[in-house]
Amino acid sequence: RQDALAPDLVCYNVAIGACARVAQWAEASGVLGALRRIRLRPDAASYAAMAGIAQGRWASAVALLEEAQCDGVVLSKEHYSTAIGACTEAEQWRLALGLFGQARAARVAMDVLAFNMALGASDVGASWEDALAMLSEMMLPRVAGDTRHDAPRADVVSLNTALGACRRARQWSRAVALLSLALGRGVPALGGALLAAASAVQWPAPDVVTFNS
Repeated sequence: RQDALAPDLVCYNVAIGACARVAQWAEASGVLGALRRIRLRPDAASYAAMAGIAQGRWASAVALLEEAQCDGVVLSKEHYSTAIGACTEAEQWRLALGLFGQARAARVAMDVLAFNMALGASDVGASWEDALAMLSEMMLPRVAGDTRHDAPRADVVSLNTALGACRRARQWSRAVALLSLALGRGVPALGGALLAAASAVQWPAPDVVTFNS
């Protein structure tokens, strides 16, 4: 009878979710700890609920990923996206890019939002090489039936963010080449937004050149 009344994993996950809805991180962490003390192993739902309140807590978000892996949980793009976003907000851009690379190596299907978060990390760190590598992957030509390229198609946010990384690194020629490539590959929704994307790059004033007669 007592075993029948003992809370199971579903009950604990409901409690974690309730804490998450009101952004009570300490309480949710306490429930997760109580779950472990009765020798129940958190599952994907447990960590998904915890990830929902890890925004702005980059160290906690990364620790959650590590704990989930130790518990044998198959991490999803939501788990990674939360940690990448939290690291980017805290300007931990190298860590954010490392997590993105980890997700790609694990063959986690990352959507355009996740790619744009990683591009945001490259913008924060002025890591134009990473930005252009990601954007180039997003703009690879698609062939019907070819599943080798699982990166989502770039959108205007992707382009703007990559341009931002080039701007911070003062890679003006790379930015020009990027705009040219985007036009050639037909990035969706460019149209009138291309001008706005170009204006995101604050072009330097031209050097004054004098000629001696």
